[in-house]
Amino acid sequence: LIWAFLMKLHVSEVLTLIFIEITPSLVSVYLVYGIGKELYDERVGLFSALLFSVSWLHLFYSVRIMTDIPSLFLSLLSIYFFVKSYKDMELKGFSLSILFLSLAVLMRYSYGLIGFAYLIFFGIVHREKILGKKNFWIGGIIGVIPLIIFFLANLISSGNLFPAVGSYAESAADKPEFAYYVFGFMPHILRSVLLGLFIVGGVLVLGELIIGYNFLYKVKKLRSHAFLVILLIVSLGFFVYIIKAAEDRYLLMIFPSVLIFGSIALIKIYDFLKGYSKQFAMILIAILLLFSSYQQLTFANSMIGLKTASFLPMKQAFVWIGENTPKDSVILGDWADPYAIYYSERRLGAFPTPLVNLDNFSLDGVDYFTLTSVHQPTPVVVDFANRMAQEGKITPIQVFFFDETQQQPAVIIYKVN
Repeated sequence: LIWAFLMKLHVSEVLTLIFIEITPSLVSVYLVYGIGKELYDERVGLFSALLFSVSWLHLFYSVRIMTDIPSLFLSLLSIYFFVKSYKDMELKGFSLSILFLSLAVLMRYSYGLIGFAYLIFFGIVHREKILGKKNFWIGGIIGVIPLIIFFLANLISSGNLFPAVGSYAESAADKPEFAYYVFGFMPHILRSVLLGLFIVGGVLVLGELIIGYNFLYKVKKLRSHAFLVILLIVSLGFFVYIIKAAEDRYLLMIFPSVLIFGSIALIKIYDFLKGYSKQFAMILIAILLLFSSYQQLTFANSMIGLKTASFLPMKQAFVWIGENTPKDSVILGDWADPYAIYYSERRLGAFPTPLVNLDNFSLDGVDYFTLTSVHQPTPVVVDFANRMAQEGKITPIQVFFFDETQQQPAVIIYKVN
């Protein structure tokens, strides 16, 4: 909706990127600092913000027009107001926390996991007393108004409060194995130095929680430990055991836990060594931060450079359609929708839903058909295109390639006969 609004105003791609990706990315660094400071102290906030500012995963998705960074920004806003308000249940702060979480959920449904983490944390910290706090109910109701509107709109349009749940449940049911490969993303995302700091910090946090469990309700540091552990477990558990699928970018939601655990490790190392030599302790911490930053930034640079032209054939193909077909043409193709809308400015045809069989599907009303291997092609669509071509119902008129030698087709444009 935000991108569509900017398109209506004819805002350039660069300004759109700055507005919906880069600006939220920059503000998120400050929010990570604020979360670390509120949960612990300024040192934790500063170290966490530094580690976040150089994260290759954060930087990579900050220069792509996708929902990952703006939804992360909204969730960090939610966490920031939550950690400021949860103890005294201050109404304004708690309402804002749930409101921003609702907006994050509307952008990416998986951020609803943070809401579950809040509830589990409340159950541990406030226990049954939370149900008697009026600000919990008032703030919660105010905050979920966007979700209530969303669910009612779903009910009116489809007769279902949350139609996406069925698709996710069906997808998870088709995967018999738990997604333990998600844990393998950690070395890939964190690289060696930050991974080591995260592990050390995590062990320290768990150790302090176990030893000081009886003081959880009295000691702020232990409550902060508990919140971050809950957030980490709920998020990873969902992707591994419930939905059974993830990509590296899905794990952006665990960054508050990861970064703060790493910061705690740095501070513990410094505090331990400064008793022997303050100068050595400072030098070691500086080396760890510099080396971690170097690892992250060099990998970010290589990834951003490597992926700059990764979707270029799709742009080229649909710009060609926009320049070489009548304006009233109807386009149909696998993964074609956003490109046809943005680059071609053409009307769209539609496949049947669910897309499981095209044996009786007709191309009536469709003028051009596209097939791509830039995105993972849908086998049933590939089979349909091959059959239509063999029967002479579609004819290839333009091909765009991945390589200069034109041996690897990326996008094929067919005219419907």
